[in-house]
Amino acid sequence: MKFLRIHIACIKLIFSVILLFPIAAFAHLISITATTPFPSEVNVLSTTTATFTVTNITSRAMLTVIDRSHFPTSSGLSILSTTCGTPIGPGQSCKISVQLQAPPTPQTISAELKEWAKPSLDHLCFPFTINVIQKSKFVVTPSAGIGGSISPGTPQTVNSGASLIFKATPSAGFGVNQWFLDDALVQTGGQTYKLDHITANHVVKVIFSPVQFTVTPSAGTGGSISPNTPQTVNSGASLIFTATPSAGFAVNQWFLDGALVQTGGLNYTLNHITANHVVRVIFSPLQFTVIPSAGTGGTISPDTPQTVNSGTSLNFTATPSAGFAVNQWLLDGGVVQTGGLTYTLNNITSNHTVQATFFSGLIALGNYQDTSTIQSPLILFSPDSGNVWSPETTSLPLDFVSDGFITASACTGINCIGSGIYNNGAINKPLLIFSSNAGSSWASVTAPVPVDFVSSASVKAATCESSTCVSVGAYFNGVLQKALISLSNNSGASWSTVAPVLPANFLNLASLNTTTCTGSTCVAAGSYTRVGNVQQPLLLVSNNSGSSWASVTPSLPPTYSDLGTINSVTCEGSVCIGTGVFFQPFFQARPLVLVSNNLGSSWGFVTPSLPGDFSNFGFFNAVTCIGSVCNGAGNYSDGSATKPLLFHSTDSGTSWSSIPTTLPSNFSDLTSLRSITCTGSNCIAAGDYVDASFVQFPMLLVSGTQGASWISFALTLPVDFSDFGTINALTCSGNVCTAVGTYTNTSNIQLPLMYVSSNSGITWSLVTPTLPANFSDLGVLNGASGTL
Repeated sequence: MKFLRIHIACIKLIFSVILLFPIAAFAHLISITATTPFPSEVNVLSTTTATFTVTNITSRAMLTVIDRSHFPTSSGLSILSTTCGTPIGPGQSCKISVQLQAPPTPQTISAELKEWAKPSLDHLCFPFTINVIQKSKFVVTPSAGIGGSISPGTPQTVNSGASLIFKATPSAGFGVNQWFLDDALVQTGGQTYKLDHITANHVVKVIFSPVQFTVTPSAGTGGSISPNTPQTVNSGASLIFTATPSAGFAVNQWFLDGALVQTGGLNYTLNHITANHVVRVIFSPLQFTVIPSAGTGGTISPDTPQTVNSGTSLNFTATPSAGFAVNQWLLDGGVVQTGGLTYTLNNITSNHTVQATFFSGLIALGNYQDTSTIQSPLILFSPDSGNVWSPETTSLPLDFVSDGFITASACTGINCIGSGIYNNGAINKPLLIFSSNAGSSWASVTAPVPVDFVSSASVKAATCESSTCVSVGAYFNGVLQKALISLSNNSGASWSTVAPVLPANFLNLASLNTTTCTGSTCVAAGSYTRVGNVQQPLLLVSNNSGSSWASVTPSLPPTYSDLGTINSVTCEGSVCIGTGVFFQPFFQARPLVLVSNNLGSSWGFVTPSLPGDFSNFGFFNAVTCIGSVCNGAGNYSDGSATKPLLFHSTDSGTSWSSIPTTLPSNFSDLTSLRSITCTGSNCIAAGDYVDASFVQFPMLLVSGTQGASWISFALTLPVDFSDFGTINALTCSGNVCTAVGTYTNTSNIQLPLMYVSSNSGITWSLVTPTLPANFSDLGVLNGASGTL
């Protein structure tokens, strides 16, 4: 190795303190040190840097540091930076950075730093020498940071001016970050780095950084996601996302890059991230199931479980079966609505059950005296097959004063009527009440009167068939008592009066005791006084659902004398039967049976077979038919006692035989059977009798053979029973039968009397109804009906 020495003279580190002026003398002591000296050898054409520190130790001399113009320009030395351009004082320092650009030929460079503008014998200098040499080989040392490797990975010895290519291989999840040459950044990224024209030893280092990916979250309508901003993560990392549904929503699905990865769940974890991703959560409204059901007696629609979104509503419709009405709507077992054909479940936020319950109503109507001694209608209602009876109220006519009596009742489906009379303070007028919900609530409806009405209305019977309801009785027009017929064509909601055509021989005292309808044919019957002042049976027939009525004159027994009346009428198929009483000469009362085989167009009499001990006073008070089997009830005298009279026909009333019955053990006299009904093979007849002490008891006779045989049923009496017990009316609705009437208790208060059978009249139980709060006395039940 050859080199040329070049020397620049220097006076080394000898300082004198000269007192030039006694007043301004100062010490002169300055230090210059190489903080980072030049290397002792520098390769040709290479660049290197040194740093020097200048310190004024004791004096306050004004110092200046030489600049680049004082170095030989051929040396390649230059000042990179300096803080020594101004004088420094005691304890202060400054720094100078000097760069050497080595010349292309080997040589020795001698240089100095010195104070500026000082005599040569009185200046401070800092000499240094640099050997510029020519190397033929150099070593390049590679290294790699964490996260990868470098190739070649061992120190490389190369000729001067040669080049090297280094290759970085990142580990999984890492990427090349930066390349450094001798700790200086020379390249960002890239799998390779090329070091050209190598003229010195070098260190090449590559550093790696984990590969980073961006995961972008998003949320659909109905909620939010957290985190909700793009997340930059290292390769292999994991992210947990949390979904927060809005009210009424739930997490539906999680998607990764558009593909379904999870159904439901509030959290989703994206593991081992090795690529950019999009995470999306979608929500759906919370869904709930509402299960509908219907109790006995109707249906509900919809009738299958309904799955609905949170917050929505559902409408349910109940359709009662014939004779049933909606009782209650139950939500999750609790009552939320009473009655109504529809129920709306709003704002559904949980699973529910909805049930519509139905009832077949039983009603018992009559009258009572309240604590103000006013007679008012008595309405008792049972929605549970007669187990429990409660009082219902009704509105009354505006001119109502007192004496409100309900004497008859009827139901068609869930529409029920009650008919009777009331007094307005001057006269008795017709009274009509109506229920459209099987008897659970009532209101009075306007009861029109005939155009010639003056006073003295009486109402004795009512019937309903489909939408036709008829109420019958009598009224006084100021001169005559005439037949009263009220007609409703909408099941009792509104009424009109119809003036019947009376017999040509009508004289006076027309009165209707009974009525029935089948299809469009209606029959009303009672009595009137004809010319000659003879009372005769009155038969009125309508073939147009009650819109018009005409009298039909029946044939009468040849022994007929007077006082003929029809107490009961029924129609089955084309056969209509009316029963009552007539008198023969010498005041002999006989049962009257009139039969029509053409729906009332013509009537003939039938003479029934009387009991062997019959003496007189035979009354046929009630009749009923099922198919061709008909049964009738009344009473007769055997000459010593009035006894039950029971008739039975198996040929639609063409012939009748009397049927005996057992009697109560305490029977004595005065039997009166007022009502009879049959359901299936079971028949019931009811009324009253007296014992040997003339105490009046209720009587109930039952038959399990369609009326072919009868026995007395031993009724349980109220614990406070005293006297005047009677049964006024019977009805069967489905397999539930009701017998109603009245009795007087030991406090001499007249109370309603009620018996119920749940097995079509085979056995009976006493039922004590709840009475109105203002009940005082005179409680009587005159009618009973059911919706089935």
